[in-house]
Amino acid sequence: MTTEVSGRYFSFRWESDGDIRLSLGNLTDAGWYWDGDGSDLAGFLWRLAHSQTGEEFIKQMNSEGLEYSDLKPMVLPMVDTDLYMYSGDNAMWRFGGDEIDFIYLLEDFQQQHGLSDSDMEKVADESFMHYAWDFDEFAETDEANEILTMVRKAFTDSDTFSELFDELNGEDIMLTVIQNTNFYRERKYQDALLDAKNELKL
Repeated sequence: MTTEVSGRYFSFRWESDGDIRLSLGNLTDAGWYWDGDGSDLAGFLWRLAHSQTGEEFIKQMNSEGLEYSDLKPMVLPMVDTDLYMYSGDNAMWRFGGDEIDFIYLLEDFQQQHGLSDSDMEKVADESFMHYAWDFDEFAETDEANEILTMVRKAFTDSDTFSELFDELNGEDIMLTVIQNTNFYRERKYQDALLDAKNELKL
């Protein structure tokens, strides 16, 4: 028996042979589209949990007699593969995330290295030529592992979609995502400042 639910911005199809097809968004209204299979279930549920269509998805799945516990054995082995989505998704890793005010880092760096205001201005200008950060590097950090540990626990401890979505939207997880990705970016900017100072031979 095939189970299929769909809304304006999502679709879930579970074939009788076990094959699962997923989609999110639509090009006409949302301006983006994503599709996946059973290996993408964790990321699919994460994105739904943080969308305006999560409740509609839950209602439709429940009307088909399905709960998160039915998918859980397939989801848990794949949780660690979707860190990209948990840690900011395209908004962070493709489009740069929210802007961070680095003014306090500049002040600390100037004081630490005894730079004049004019030299510090040169370093600040040059630093953006050296400032680079990416997901693959972040994925190897302790900050990333902390996010994965918390998300893994939410997927493991929940039995219903409502429980899962509440956990994934919880303050603990969301604050950790923001703080840990910001800490990583700040560390990379500190590296950029030092590279800029060395480049300028100050």
